[in-house]
Amino acid sequence: MRFKTAVVALLVMAVAILGLLWWRSYTADDGVSVYYLAADSKDITQLFQFDLADETTHQMTASQEPVTGFAVSPNGEHLAFTTSLAAAELGEETIWLMRNGRTPQPLLTCTDAACHHLVWAPDGRRLIYERRALDENGIPTLPRIWWLDTVNGDTVPVLEEDTYAAAPRLSPDGAWIAYVSPADEGVWLYHFADGRSHFIASVTGTPVAWNPDSQSLLYSALNPVALPATADEHSEEEHSHANTATHLFLFDLTSGRSRQLSADVVIEDSAPTWSSDGAWIAFGRRQVRTGSARQLWLMRADGSDAHPLSADPAWNVGPPNWSGDGRFLLFQRFNLNDPQAEPGIWLLEIATGNLRELVSPGFLPAWQ
Repeated sequence: MRFKTAVVALLVMAVAILGLLWWRSYTADDGVSVYYLAADSKDITQLFQFDLADETTHQMTASQEPVTGFAVSPNGEHLAFTTSLAAAELGEETIWLMRNGRTPQPLLTCTDAACHHLVWAPDGRRLIYERRALDENGIPTLPRIWWLDTVNGDTVPVLEEDTYAAAPRLSPDGAWIAYVSPADEGVWLYHFADGRSHFIASVTGTPVAWNPDSQSLLYSALNPVALPATADEHSEEEHSHANTATHLFLFDLTSGRSRQLSADVVIEDSAPTWSSDGAWIAFGRRQVRTGSARQLWLMRADGSDAHPLSADPAWNVGPPNWSGDGRFLLFQRFNLNDPQAEPGIWLLEIATGNLRELVSPGFLPAWQ
């Protein structure tokens, strides 16, 4: 009995040591931290920082109005975020800038519009934001996208003033902008220097994900998939019927053509993101017509070798974020079976599958 107890104790100790070594191997890179949103003691949503080196949490904002979103600058030194007087409603939002962790300064106050969904330009000076003017009833109208200079505060439309646009994404080299066009039911790509453009039909309304080389991008689109008809089904087609899936596609700027990356089955793929070397794509996948949660998946840049990184149908996974070295994925996660569950911030080591909860509750995580 004593021998068995000793063996169990040694095994527990070994697991603990391995976990510590895994954690320390990551946090050896000093200065790496995670930003996220969570409620403070007054139940007001604030911006927090989790330091991976010493596993401490720091509250970055102390706003009287809830923080509604944020974006980390390309060099990781500055934070832009939005607060809203209207709380859960849209409108009366202020865009703030925090430089190097110092006291936030207001950049722009939108008294007659909802201004949010911040995106940094690669130059680290300018922001793009969505602006929705409020009608006479205080209801936000269709979105437009605007530039905001974080140095002098100048703000101007990105496109012609009558162009409705949402979910803007700039290519890593800053040459292209991609945005969702609600009126055209698709995505427009526009080259700033020479005016070249491409249109991609898609009604999902979700943003694209640029390849780090700026030569291609990922997008999602609804796609009919033919499945064998069952014996008790009655349809005009004897052998198959169409089911709608949400698939991921790769659009190549040089050829102007798209190629399907998702498997030709009825699934819902979403939230793709590239590794920093452009070799891998992490994304979410959910089985349609089921109550199962969205899982985390990984595939190569050409769509091959697609495999799950999580497989618990009770735990729903949010959009993944790659670490700079390509070893880890950061995401929010919550239990669908618990009506009171709040999302937490999780870290996954891809090579080993080791999964660790960093913070709970918390949502919308991003790397520094």
